[in-house]
Amino acid sequence: MIFFSKNIIKTYLLRNALNYLVLVFTSLFLIIVTNHLFIVFSSTSSVNVSLKEIMELLFYRASRDIPLIINLSVVLSFALSMSRLYKNQEAVVMNFSGLGNIQIYKFLSPIIIISIFFQTLFLMEISPRSITFIQSFKEKVINNSNYLKLIEKQFNNLGEVIFYASSIDNSSNKEIYQDIFIFDEKKNDIIIAKSGIKTNNRETNSIQLMLSDGSLYKGLYSDKGPSISTFERYSLPVYNIVKPFNVNVETSAMTSLDLINKLNYEKYIELISRFNQIIMFLVVTFLAVSFSKDTSRKSTFGTVKTISIFFIYLTILSSIDNSIYIKNIEIVNAIILPHLPFLFLSFLIILKDLKARKYVITSIKKT
Repeated sequence: MIFFSKNIIKTYLLRNALNYLVLVFTSLFLIIVTNHLFIVFSSTSSVNVSLKEIMELLFYRASRDIPLIINLSVVLSFALSMSRLYKNQEAVVMNFSGLGNIQIYKFLSPIIIISIFFQTLFLMEISPRSITFIQSFKEKVINNSNYLKLIEKQFNNLGEVIFYASSIDNSSNKEIYQDIFIFDEKKNDIIIAKSGIKTNNRETNSIQLMLSDGSLYKGLYSDKGPSISTFERYSLPVYNIVKPFNVNVETSAMTSLDLINKLNYEKYIELISRFNQIIMFLVVTFLAVSFSKDTSRKSTFGTVKTISIFFIYLTILSSIDNSIYIKNIEIVNAIILPHLPFLFLSFLIILKDLKARKYVITSIKKT
């Protein structure tokens, strides 16, 4: 009879947790996608990119964050579903059945196992490929002068340079500007030119405007007044081309097999960082179940504690990653130290749970 009731409780717990999981995951995913949508459209408004490229960038940015969404969604779904049981006094049934946090965690294990599978898949394979695409896209946009979008009859802000052209001819492979006005804010110079084109200068590693037939007004605000000169050809750097991946981005953009095949100190750190997130997931989901007992009809303290623990844990892991990268902490310590306080807390909860379970079993035997 007890076995049958436990199966009923297991089904009930899984159904509630899954309902909350779908709701929380969908909500978080939509929030993050909306945020990425705003960032992508605002950052690409001044460059020539197609709608297809924008949607691809949006897709890869969202898929990069899936491990975090899975992690937080499962933790919140456990906290909310268990908190609901305690708010509605339904947890009394579980307590009378002799169920504790460990048993409940086992009941929810199908969700945990599936979540770990997808989290591992994204952490080890899919997210690194997404990062690779995002970085390649950024380099493509910045390194290709054709991606710099200049609008005719408008003042275009190019950082330290304000650019204006009465007309822009896009009929050829190169954009040709006519009747150009430029204000260099850094040097306080004004340039007026009849025409110009945009080019990449690989020697100086910059994008330049090649201007023809114009005048240069140097030192516009100097005490002696501006010095005026004319030119047939004049080259004006607009912005510097980005350098290739830095080490951090390069390693985070590698799949796990690539990291293992090219294993060195930086690659080892990246592997540790990914495995630490999975360990964190296991610990925080257990704490989410345990903290739910602090929830009452008028309080959501258990859920608040769970969310706080989640972000504190995440911050500690991030700090540890930075510390081992600059060699302020040994790798062995980086594997153990961030998890110790949370594992110790889980151990205390398990001891308390075992004592309570023993008490319930003893009481049942006496009756």
